[in-house]
Amino acid sequence: MFNKFRLWLISTSAMWAIILIKTWDVPICWTFWQGFEWAPIKIILSPSNIVAYISIVCLLIGSYYFWIYNKKLEGSPTSLPIMIKKITDRSQDYINSLATLVTLFAVVIVNYETWRDLLILMIMLAVIFISYTRTNLYYANPIMALLEYKIAEVETYTDCKELPSGSVVLYRRDLNVGDNVSPYYVADNVYILI
Repeated sequence: MFNKFRLWLISTSAMWAIILIKTWDVPICWTFWQGFEWAPIKIILSPSNIVAYISIVCLLIGSYYFWIYNKKLEGSPTSLPIMIKKITDRSQDYINSLATLVTLFAVVIVNYETWRDLLILMIMLAVIFISYTRTNLYYANPIMALLEYKIAEVETYTDCKELPSGSVVLYRRDLNVGDNVSPYYVADNVYILI
């Protein structure tokens, strides 16, 4: 479940960046050249700026999780290499997730001027997150495609628990039949290949 949350934060990073740009309304000080004066608390703690602060936190945490995944993929394998018997491309799954993106952009359109708008945002994000983590298509999002991850379903020569036949894998390098791979478990039947 925690790995799904990590992938969710990484996959929604574009949404958080757009929301941040749309809602950021905090002048650090009114004018730099006429003297330093902090913005009033009323502006700093407005609903719009609270959304911006949440966006900053989510962007930072998502960037950190992406860095962690890259470090794990550069590090030592978590199992002995497993030989690939068959590869079925599943890149069309990225297209299937565009409906989620349409919903995400509907979230971005909402004005964040009142506490009611903030509540609407939280409810919509909760619905998206719950839907995202309860389905098995959480790995297929266009952000992962932008990060050059490909999707495939693989069968292996041996029936092993480290990478069972029929598993869905995310990978960056070329993957061919007969390649030896070391999987990193994400959740359900989804793995990232090292």
